[in-house]
Amino acid sequence: MSSKRHFKFDKLVRDKVPDRMHEKNIHISYYAMNNEEYIGELKRKLLEESEEVMEANSQTDLIEELADVLEVVYALSAACDISIDQIEKIRNVKKDHRGDFTNKIYAEYIEIDSDHKDIKYYLSNPTKYPEII
Repeated sequence: MSSKRHFKFDKLVRDKVPDRMHEKNIHISYYAMNNEEYIGELKRKLLEESEEVMEANSQTDLIEELADVLEVVYALSAACDISIDQIEKIRNVKKDHRGDFTNKIYAEYIEIDSDHKDIKYYLSNPTKYPEII
């Protein structure tokens, strides 16, 4: 008789995962979340899938991981009652106003006068914009 081993998941999984686990003779403990918890887990899942995009080593892997990111974006927008059309509209407004990423521009640092009107923004976000001394 073999002993049972347990592995922690603690994450949102796709709807068919429990059935697929059972088909493989693997017991899975799960429950349906409330909407607030679901939205929080979708946000966490978006980070997880984004990290997997960073780890993708081939075109095929990258396509798979980008598809996962997109699936989470669709689920999160639906859970928050936001249409993909609304997201696309804002994406296009930002693209028109700020541009897109076609030119592959990488910003190394900025230099700003101490009395500039925007200095407070950068100083109040030290994790995002650490000051270089």
